[in-house]
Amino acid sequence: MRIGKARGGRSVLAMRRFPSTMAVSALAVAIALAACVVLPVPVPQAGGPTPASRSNVPQELPGSLVKGQTTRAAVIAQFGEPDGRGSDDQWFTYESQVRRGGVHWVLCVAAGGPGAGVGGCDKVGNWLVVRRMIVRFDAAGTVADVSLQSVDCASANDPDCPSGRGDDLLARDREALARQLAESLGPLQAEYPSAYVVVRAGGSCRHSSEQSTAQGGLEVRSLGLAWSGRNGVQHLLKWDADTVIEGPTRSILFWWVDVRTRDGTCTSLSVRPKDVHFLPDAGVARALHELLLRLRDAAGHGAAGHDPAAPAS
Repeated sequence: MRIGKARGGRSVLAMRRFPSTMAVSALAVAIALAACVVLPVPVPQAGGPTPASRSNVPQELPGSLVKGQTTRAAVIAQFGEPDGRGSDDQWFTYESQVRRGGVHWVLCVAAGGPGAGVGGCDKVGNWLVVRRMIVRFDAAGTVADVSLQSVDCASANDPDCPSGRGDDLLARDREALARQLAESLGPLQAEYPSAYVVVRAGGSCRHSSEQSTAQGGLEVRSLGLAWSGRNGVQHLLKWDADTVIEGPTRSILFWWVDVRTRDGTCTSLSVRPKDVHFLPDAGVARALHELLLRLRDAAGHGAAGHDPAAPAS
């Protein structure tokens, strides 16, 4: 600490022993930059699509593709084999990637801190212009619709970047088909966002959460059950004249309701209601059991005398 004279003769205390707030901030930034650096990268303006990309995706809707007239074969003859195809060739996708010129930036991080030698660099901002053309076909195999997308992306793997293979379109198609199949079982009666569904052939039931085929929730509908499998395939169980509802049965930590169908398959269900994060309990299982009985009987498939009574909790 030093005592000095300021202008006007007033005494001033100068605290030299402790650094100022600005100095502390500068030190913190220096430490951070030692493990995290943003670097400029000059990129020349490309004359067209990147070498690995196709070059025939137009910037405007092509007049050669006429709705109701142009066939799939004609589209392939003009643009080549598509980068992506829908189920049953319902649509084609064609994609090009054009590199944007100018100064771009990369963020490089040392994962283990300064001198660790472990880490990597990620592109910052938009490096590519990705253009995708989607050609949809009607049932007769002629063009039904043509659309163009142009998106600025950091890289081709950017989640906001359209997929050349049409992965996002395939996912939407699967969701639409799953919804259509589920709705074929009638109005929704109950929905369980978290569910275990174990399907076992041969008449015996298997109560094992590790063997669940469900990926997500279970829908209970007027005429049966619908759930999405781990492989993305929609599963349906429709009540039949021999459907038997059994349970609830406790197995270790879970309560199960079993649904036996005419072909001898046993489908075991363990569910949790909305906004409930603890393990299933007897009350939830009992409510599911009663709902399934009521819906099966309302559909005209009652199997009187075959359903064991629910055990008392």
